[in-house]
This record gives sequence, structure tokens and C-alpha cells, in this order.
Amino acid sequence: MRAKTILLLLACVMLLAAGAAMADIIHLNTGGRVIGKIIERTTDTVVVSTPNGLIVRIPEDDIDEIVEGSAEEIYAQQVKELDPKDADAHYKLGLWCKDVGLKKEAGQQFKKVIAIDPKHDEARWELGFQKVGGKWVSEDELMRSKGFVRHEGRWVTKDDHEKIKKGYVRYGDDWVSSEDYEKLKKGLRKVGDKWLTQDEYYKSKGYIKHKGAWVTKEHLEKLKKEQSSPATPDKKPVKKLKRFSKGRGGQAGSHNVKINVNGKEREYVLKVPGWVGPKRAAPLVVLLHGTNSRPQYMLTYFSPVAGRHAIIAAPWALSGKWLVGTGESKDDPQFVLDMIEQIKKRYNIALQHIYLAGHSRGGFFTFTLGVQHGDLFAACGILSGGNSGYVNPSEQKAPFYIYIVERDPSVPVSSAREAKKILEQNGHEVKYHEIPGGDGTAMDHELTRACCQECWDFFKNHKLKTE
Repeated sequence: MRAKTILLLLACVMLLAAGAAMADIIHLNTGGRVIGKIIERTTDTVVVSTPNGLIVRIPEDDIDEIVEGSAEEIYAQQVKELDPKDADAHYKLGLWCKDVGLKKEAGQQFKKVIAIDPKHDEARWELGFQKVGGKWVSEDELMRSKGFVRHEGRWVTKDDHEKIKKGYVRYGDDWVSSEDYEKLKKGLRKVGDKWLTQDEYYKSKGYIKHKGAWVTKEHLEKLKKEQSSPATPDKKPVKKLKRFSKGRGGQAGSHNVKINVNGKEREYVLKVPGWVGPKRAAPLVVLLHGTNSRPQYMLTYFSPVAGRHAIIAAPWALSGKWLVGTGESKDDPQFVLDMIEQIKKRYNIALQHIYLAGHSRGGFFTFTLGVQHGDLFAACGILSGGNSGYVNPSEQKAPFYIYIVERDPSVPVSSAREAKKILEQNGHEVKYHEIPGGDGTAMDHELTRACCQECWDFFKNHKLKTE
């Protein structure tokens, strides 16, 4: 494995040997080197984003010396060496600019891509365009049509904009007073005018504690029926899982799809790689955006790492918030499940490879769905999210990947740590990645290509277990 790692790194070096003269240069103890920009560093690994779109993880033991430069320097050098007619090269450089925080330069590169190749869908996605009715629509046009307004570079609902002006503080994806924020960080929940502990909260909602988890009365009755009706007194019935959905009729490409859920029209974005067909089953990755965000935000980070290998479905939350956006938000879990069923009917899905990941409030929603549907999701990813309550767990335990920056300004790191703790206590496999420190700004809450790559790598190593 070590030898393969070194060979991969040397291959990257050969591709980049003519690259920037001023950048982060990682000298390997084998004599090779990797040129790029360090985007993450832990006690045992250095993660480097290279100008040709690769994310390289280098073990500290393989590093002899690191010479650091600036992102602006490597960008200036790469621009000089780019073929002005090579759309793919400009696109890869644009992705790299995003990784290292050069947002203005990233936009410039994506615009150049479209100028060279107007049909370059990925570049349009990066610039926030979406296809509506077969036409590309700008982000501004789409978000304003949905009732959002801009505030400090972010899209927010008009109601949330008013709360910001009144001095409310973000907690997760909600706006609360500064006094309430301190209590929420301690794990308390507010019901009416009273602050309750988690146990008090679930008792007040009529939940029952069963084998260490809170369950509804209906869920408990379901469990009792399943336990009391085995095929034989000493043997439980074996659940056989089909390997493929064998769906037909779906087309490759990017689509905006509508589906009716309990009388309400819901929407999701679907990206299907060109190789998918009736005879080639594909994994399915479901992505849940955060409050006042959008599917495109998730696709921007996951498409480069998973878009060539899986079908990606990214649903819209009503009024920008999962579970609390509108009255119909109570149907959000059913929406996600119905969406998956619709996709299974239209495409040949590898049923042991259905994955779920969410950012921010979408991460909290992922905790809920992953706990309750371990018989559907092969693995789940919570990105800048945390514990939403271990309620109505399925018998099969889905593995979880959890990512958080210690000083995330929107989600207290204690919530992610609590998610890890409660999942492990209940028999789930958990890969936990907490980035130490941070500067407490909004960037500490945002996704990175590196964390999405790590999440996808975790997914690839898991498939749904059959009994």
C-alpha cells in the first residue's frame, strides 16, 4: 500500500513538474515532490489540492520538508501556462481556486470555460446556473423567484433577513436570541416557555425509552409485532435484498424533477453520468442541503468526487428548511423516500449502494433518516451537523461519517461529538473527523472538496448488509 501511495504521488509530480514556481512544495523522502496548495493538515496527514483537480493525501512519515507559498502565486503561474482554448484545463483550475479560497478567480475561470464551450454543463453549475424547462437560469433569477434575498453574500428567506436585522444569532440553521443560544449549546430544548433536558423533552412528546433509544408508541408496537411473528420459534425470517432495481426509461444528464408527495409538488435535481443504462447498475447518492441553501451547493462539492461514479439526487427543502420550513415539511422524510423509489423505477440502481449525506440542517436530517432507515442506506455522512435525537432506530445500523470544524460558528462542535457518542453507543460504525481550531468565521461551516472526498471514500467502502 505504501509503495502504491508513493507511485501515485510521483505520478502527480510528473504531471505538475512544469507547474507553478511559487506554491506549497512538499518534498518527499523518496526524492519526489508534490506541488499544490495545502488545504488541511493533521498530526499524521497533509492534504494538498493540485491545479489539475486532484486531492492528494500525504502521510507525514513520507514528507521530508514543506516549503510554503501563496495561492495567488500558483494561480498567476498556472494562468500563464494554460492553453487559452483548453476548456477542461480552465475548469480544473477553477475548481482548484475554489478549494484554496480564490472565489473571484474561480468565477473568472468558469466564465472562460463557457466562452470556449457554451455547452459545458459543469461550468454553468459552478456559476450557479440551473436548467429549468430545458433552459439555463442564473442563480439570482432562480433564488429570487423562490422568494429569497441576499444578505452578506448568502441567500436567506425574507423572514430570516428580518431576524438577522433584529440581532438574532444562528444556531444550526435557526435564528435564536443570544440568551437562548447559550442554553441550546448545553443540550437543552425549549418547549413553550420551559427549557427541558433531552429526556424531559422526549417524555413530553409521548416517546417511550426502549433499549436505550426513544421510540414512538407506533414504532414500539411495530417492533413487538416483528419479534412475535418469526418464521419458526427459533429462527427469524431471512430478509432477502434484491441487488438491482432494474428501472428503465431514465436519461443521462442533469434534470430538474418534480414529484407529488401527499398532494404537494416537490422538486429535486438529478445528475446521471453518461454510462448509466439498463444493463449497468449505478450507486445512488442523496444530498441534503442546509437551511436557505440549495441543491446546487451540494452538487458543487460532490459532483467532482462522485459525479462520474454514481447518480446524485439533491432535493429542495420547502422554504429552505428541512422539517420546519412549512406545514408540509412534516412530509420531508416521505419525500426523500418517495424520491428514491421514483429514481429506482427510472434507473437501474445498485440497491446495496444507496448513500445519504447532508450539510448543516441537512446533516441533522441525515442523522434522523440514517438512524431510522439503516435497512436502506449503506452509509451516511453528516457534514457540519450533529445529533438530532436517537429516535425510532431501525434494526440494521447504518455506518456514519461525521465532519466538523472545532470553531464552527453555526453548529456547536459538542453536537457533532454527541452524535458520534450516541451512534457508537447504539452499535453504529462511525468515522469522525474534527478539524482542530478554525477562526470562527462562516468558512468554518462551509463544505470543502477534501471533506466531500473523504465522505465519498467512506461510502465506497460500505455496502448494505443483507441478513
